[in-house]
Amino acid sequence: MRRLSPGTTTVVALLALVIGSCGGAGQAAPRFPCALSGAGQPAQPGYTVTAQPSARAYAALACDPADGSLILFGGGQQVGYHSSALDDTWRWTGEAWTRLRPAVSPPAGDVSSLVPDLANRTLLLFQADGTGPDSGLVGTWAFGGSEDWTELHPAAGPPAGSTIVETAGAPLALSADLQRVYQWTGSTWLALTVKDEIPQSDYVGVAFDPVSGDVIVPLVPTNPDCGYTGSSYSPCPSVSTAQTWGFDVATRTWHRLCLGGLGAGGISFDQEGMASYSGGVLLLGVAGGTWRWGGSSWSQVAPAPDASKLGLPGMALAYDPTTGEVVGFGGYGGFPVQTDSDATWTWDGNVWTARGESPPPRPPFAPCTSSDDLTASGGDTLNGHPEPIDYSVEIDAFTACHLTGTAVFTLVDTTGETFPLEGNPASTSVNAELSPEGDALRITYRVSSACIPLDTVAEFTVGTLIHQEFQGEGGFPSCAATEPAGAHMAVASVTTFG
Repeated sequence: MRRLSPGTTTVVALLALVIGSCGGAGQAAPRFPCALSGAGQPAQPGYTVTAQPSARAYAALACDPADGSLILFGGGQQVGYHSSALDDTWRWTGEAWTRLRPAVSPPAGDVSSLVPDLANRTLLLFQADGTGPDSGLVGTWAFGGSEDWTELHPAAGPPAGSTIVETAGAPLALSADLQRVYQWTGSTWLALTVKDEIPQSDYVGVAFDPVSGDVIVPLVPTNPDCGYTGSSYSPCPSVSTAQTWGFDVATRTWHRLCLGGLGAGGISFDQEGMASYSGGVLLLGVAGGTWRWGGSSWSQVAPAPDASKLGLPGMALAYDPTTGEVVGFGGYGGFPVQTDSDATWTWDGNVWTARGESPPPRPPFAPCTSSDDLTASGGDTLNGHPEPIDYSVEIDAFTACHLTGTAVFTLVDTTGETFPLEGNPASTSVNAELSPEGDALRITYRVSSACIPLDTVAEFTVGTLIHQEFQGEGGFPSCAATEPAGAHMAVASVTTFG
């Protein structure tokens, strides 16, 4: 997880402010790789997000070329001095987050980058584990219209620590030292022969500029041998050497675009977010400073309304073509104990607007509500049989909560009336603590009847929280006029299982 380690001293290089030193090249016609036809429609003013991903930093966020929505994957979650990686997937549709539940997902990770793959109308995810220059390929995944992830298994790939970036064509991957560039062919990563070299550098991030067509990289050249070595001293690069470089995709050439042009916000490396948007490139600094690259120069835009929450290291940024806004989520702050953010922000081209944070975490096993995604499933089929049979209903929750109430199980005949069987409906009180990683509830009903018709329906309810119907798959086409002695239905057991 790319975080400042508590208790360590970190030398932070700052990009110097050199006003007027950027500029020069003419601008091409604007283009953006994930734009829908027509202009984006602004979201309703004043809306507030009420449900969103949990707090995290370094999530991967990008525009889905299939429909223009944004997809967020993974990231890292910090609680005090303990951290964990996440593997959940969310969709942003202009004003709201929706959690997706793909059948297959990439491994949990917080060192991932996500970009549109326009040729295949999918999203491409690269998972990088570690920063060694030759640590090997970790994983390349695609996210498609089925809302599932697919591992692609390319024959070759960038080294660990690389970052992938969108372009107007095929996605590129840049190695951590910027010395190697790879292009996605649709099935594998192709190492490109780059004509000019770029200095080995500490760099803020990378983003595609739809105005010039370059991949933009703000950096400060590094000297790994600077400082004291024994009794000798070699000067380290000055912050005045801050540079912005561009990679011309068509000619496969690095070229320096300007010297300086950034700085007043206290910008430190490996802590910012960068995003392509319809007007160029947006860079967000740790102190809330927001910078805009317009094709040949940087300009600072209005400061954030709450710099304590905006401009956090590790905030995920992406352009939303459906609204024409840049969306930011998460990040972390605090020292020495770090705290993640679950705030959603949007930038309309002039100002940042807070769209709300998730409500404070409720105590474990608070009462279940309708938002807890409770589900009920049946484990057996209904079949008329002289001997008693058991029919089980299982209740699961996607959120830890305490379920109380009365569970009612009713057999309904083909006319929609309650089936005339002693003990029908059968009811019982439930009182159980449920959680996704812990316990679920199983209620077993014992049914003894030789006269359950075909297409009998079992209805199961728990107050207003659950209503589920299960269709029978057996039974007898005709029944005796009266039930045999002892025919009945009753609750056999109520148990929890994990």
